[in-house]
Amino acid sequence: MLIPVDLCYTIWEFIGNKAILLNKDLLTLINSKKKEFINNPLTIKFRLARFKERRSNLSTRYRRRPSILVEKWEEQKLNGDYKINSIDNNGQIIPSDIFKESLIPVSEATVIYDRPLIDDFDYYYKVIYWEFYEMYTEEVERGKLYKMLFSSYNL
Repeated sequence: MLIPVDLCYTIWEFIGNKAILLNKDLLTLINSKKKEFINNPLTIKFRLARFKERRSNLSTRYRRRPSILVEKWEEQKLNGDYKINSIDNNGQIIPSDIFKESLIPVSEATVIYDRPLIDDFDYYYKVIYWEFYEMYTEEVERGKLYKMLFSSYNL
């Protein structure tokens, strides 16, 4: 006798993909839930921190601290392309490293001035780089379901 699919789904929410062994019809239910996220993606909001600092090739001892600016909230829709490592009950998300890297723009470096000296070539430049600051979702239950559905390996 097979265990009903609804009961298997509840068990799957607690133990993960091992519950598929109880009833293989659970796999079709899970795939239909994945299609719901493709049609109606999960909306998340995130912020990045922008760092600006000036550097020189000659002065390695004296280094100023960078100026830091936390940027405005941006939205991203998740439809299964990226994975979430964890989500808490408040909606705070810790994204996977691949997802984090896709959000962060490429660093910029611009030369402020350069002048040739007798022995060395002296130059100063400004570097702008970003780091991940925070991410959350208002749809906490859907976020937890997204994490379960699109976990480390696909079914």
